[in-house]
Amino acid sequence: IAVEGFVYPRPVQFANTISASSSSSSSSSISTISNCSNINTRQQQSQQKSQHQQQLLHTTISSCRTDKNILENKSSLLHCSSHRNFASTAADTTADAEIINTPQQQRKSDHDYCVELVQSRDKEGYLCGLLMPAFARESYFAVRAFNVELASVKDGGGLFGQRKREQSQQSDEVNGGDSNIASKLRMQWWRDAVAEIYEPPSSTPAKTKTGVVGGMMMLTTSMLSASRKRNPIVCALNRAVHESNLTKRFLDRMIDTRDLDLDIEQYTNFQDLIQYSEDTHSSLLYLNLECLQVSENVIVNTETDIVASNVGIGLGLLTAIRSTVHRASTMGEIPIPIDIMNKHNVPNRYLLNPPNITTEKGKEFHNQKDDKIADQALQNAVKEMAHVAANHLSRARIMQGQVPKEARLSLLPAVIGLNYLTKLEKANYDLYHPDLLTNDNFSSRLEHLGFTLLLGRTWLTGIF
Repeated sequence: IAVEGFVYPRPVQFANTISASSSSSSSSSISTISNCSNINTRQQQSQQKSQHQQQLLHTTISSCRTDKNILENKSSLLHCSSHRNFASTAADTTADAEIINTPQQQRKSDHDYCVELVQSRDKEGYLCGLLMPAFARESYFAVRAFNVELASVKDGGGLFGQRKREQSQQSDEVNGGDSNIASKLRMQWWRDAVAEIYEPPSSTPAKTKTGVVGGMMMLTTSMLSASRKRNPIVCALNRAVHESNLTKRFLDRMIDTRDLDLDIEQYTNFQDLIQYSEDTHSSLLYLNLECLQVSENVIVNTETDIVASNVGIGLGLLTAIRSTVHRASTMGEIPIPIDIMNKHNVPNRYLLNPPNITTEKGKEFHNQKDDKIADQALQNAVKEMAHVAANHLSRARIMQGQVPKEARLSLLPAVIGLNYLTKLEKANYDLYHPDLLTNDNFSSRLEHLGFTLLLGRTWLTGIF
């Protein structure tokens, strides 16, 4: 009776065994019952272990699915948040996660980003952009923001750290700088962005690359391409290219010229600096002219290009003069070419390691005799460069009557150069003059007000 309460794997065999051994001793029955109990216990343990393994399997599958979703979400967030990795960080990074619902909101967001970038880093260009016609303003700020980004690559690439360390070993010799790999990559990023604007990637799937290296290359290429598509400047520039028919040659020229400039600490010849100004500042003005061609009444002729070329060269030379003190003292670069420095006997050490300079309480800059001689030599070198820049701006002024009236607004930056020439002449071409180094005093504010009025006059009359 006690045995009938158990479940055996082979009940027939155990039933025969029990009937055959009914006359055996009680110890034998107890031993048989014990064995059957052990078998049942092992079977139950086996079933519990199997159920536990199935639960683990389901848990693992659920975990893998969850991890996959997390990775997909992280990947999408990575694409959204990394679209400005090679661009400026002026905007708040929290805006990267914002979702634009409509193309109009996307367009407005990109335009606002470009305007804010130009306003923070190119205030004079920002004022000129506010006076541009409404139909060309969006394209203007897209091109201007593109120029700001290219110009900031050299400043933000970390090149000046190594150069400042090498200054202790340099006296009057200037060695070529080694460009930072990160700066080169940023330039290539922008070069690829422009190429994709004019020649979008084909929709046909590319050949799959096998192996770990091939997979990493494909992943990197995909992420970089996604970052370019989500970059606000690239998106705004893409619209400007297709709406204003911007010439790709000018954009490529700006990138290539600034890419080569990464390795240059000081130009050898003055003509090289003039060519640099033509390839960068003049190309920017050519693009500004094309932004105004959206109107069918605007026809840009050869004389207009000549005027834009002269204005660009003049602005490029004056920009080199304006940045001399800052770039020499912080980055170890000398924007004044070597032949101009040698012609006027200006020592490099005077710019790389200037004497104690202060603008407080009207103190004198240089007290030693050698410093005064070097200071005068530097003023002569700056004066020669300023005269060449003034000559180019004067040519543009003479020919500006041949420029269509609607296109003259693209030449508003000429007022920037003319205004700085006036300040430079008042300071007797002394780059260390307080009026050229500070912008917080009362006279600087008055000059800024005068510059704004000059811009307004040029905007109304079309004559600079």
